[in-house]
Order: sequence, then C-alpha cells, then structure tokens
Amino acid sequence: MPIAGWILSCLGVLMSATPLAASSGPEATRPRVTGVRPTSSRMAALIGEATARSPTFKNLVASIEATDGMVFVDEGKCPRHIPACLVWQLTHAGAFRVLFVVIDTRRPDIHLMASIGHELRHALEVLEDSSIRTTSALKQFYMREGKEVRPHVVETAAGHAAGDTILLEIQQSRARERR
Repeated sequence: MPIAGWILSCLGVLMSATPLAASSGPEATRPRVTGVRPTSSRMAALIGEATARSPTFKNLVASIEATDGMVFVDEGKCPRHIPACLVWQLTHAGAFRVLFVVIDTRRPDIHLMASIGHELRHALEVLEDSSIRTTSALKQFYMREGKEVRPHVVETAAGHAAGDTILLEIQQSRARERR
C-alpha cells in the first residue's frame, strides 16, 4: 500500500478507536490513546514482549505516552535497504502529532524488538521537541542533530544506544528465563 493510503488507513483506525479519558477535570475531554500503536498482531506481540523484557523499551513507551504524539509501528520495507526506519513524515490527528515507524520483519524477533526500540527512540527525539510540528521541521531536526552514516541515512547516538541496550536487556531476560 502506498504510504499516503497507509497513513489514511491508520488515521481512520485511530479516529474510530479513541475512547475518552476516565479522569475528571480538564484532561477528561482529551481523548486517551496509546502512544505506540502497532498495526499488526505480530508488531503488537513484539512490542508486548519487548516492553515486558526491557526496562529501556518500557521507558521509551512510557515517555512517548507522556507526549502529544502517537507512533504507528508497521511491517514493511524501508528505503535504501535499511532494516527499520522512522518515516520522515509528520502528520496530525486532532491535537496529536503522528509518526510512522516501519520494520522489515525478515530478521529474528530479538533483532526486530531492538530495531523497534531504536526507532521509538528516534520518534521520542522528535516528540520531545514541541516545536517540531511539520515534516519540514522533522527533516531539519535530523539534518541538524543526526549524523549521515551513509548517503541519505541519518542516525543519532541516542537511537543507536537504545537499540543496543534493548537487545542486551532482552538477551539477558531470555537467558534468565532459560535457567
């Protein structure tokens, strides 16, 4: 599905599935949504396991939840044959900034979970900066803050570190479980 169709499909799901918050006061009228939104059962399972096994992953999800953002995580292929990517496109759904992560699932689950965490860290970099409200601002942010590691592939130290830490935490959790 082309990215534009995928975005519209995701936003349709979002707008039809946002219950009102149960709290009282000013927050009660704000829709309560999950900040990290898998688009398939496989992505949901990977995110669930990574959240259970990795404190770093769990903290990333909680940090995204504390922003005005949502991050859709989908299976697919990224440009330039990279295994995972934060799509450089920012859109809005009501008061929410919406970002998209794509994961190529042709690798072992443990590496997929680390890649999801890596890309969620990138999403959090954007969502923590409330001045980033457009696709253009997102691109400018990464051209300023990131490092081009290959032509048209930009990386940050925080994204790399998050992926490495999550991979190690999940490996350790699985090893403890096998004992």
